[in-house]
Amino acid sequence: MKRRLSTGKQVVLGLALLLVVLVVSGLMIFYYALYPYRSARKDVEALVKQHMALSEVNQFAIFHHQESYYSLKAKGERGESLLILVPQAGETILVYHETEGISASHAEEVAKASGATSIQKTTFGLLDQVPIWEVVADGTYYYIRFKEGDLVSGEGL
Repeated sequence: MKRRLSTGKQVVLGLALLLVVLVVSGLMIFYYALYPYRSARKDVEALVKQHMALSEVNQFAIFHHQESYYSLKAKGERGESLLILVPQAGETILVYHETEGISASHAEEVAKASGATSIQKTTFGLLDQVPIWEVVADGTYYYIRFKEGDLVSGEGL
């Protein structure tokens, strides 16, 4: 004679199985959604390391405006802090020493002085061939010149 699970146990078992399927599906979607970003980071880091010696890469971001750039914050082999821009089109790699201009935190202060209240992210990029910090806050993009530290423009969404 076969034993059957009670209705209550069947419901609990079914809900547990459904929860496992949903969690695994969610994790897979998250993994595959991040794949292009991780792949780009790996490829850009390899490209930069072919042309220069880096001891570590601290940050990676993608800057989109008139053109798209991969933005890296890294340390050179002598420990100097570098800001590196790689055009998505694959042209010349642009390298700036962080000491040549203002820091990301100083750019955030300039954005706050211009009306920003809640800063979401700060990215190094290039606007009209001028290195800038892009500070995103409250749905507005603040563009601050890297070398001079002044506000170029603020564009709202």
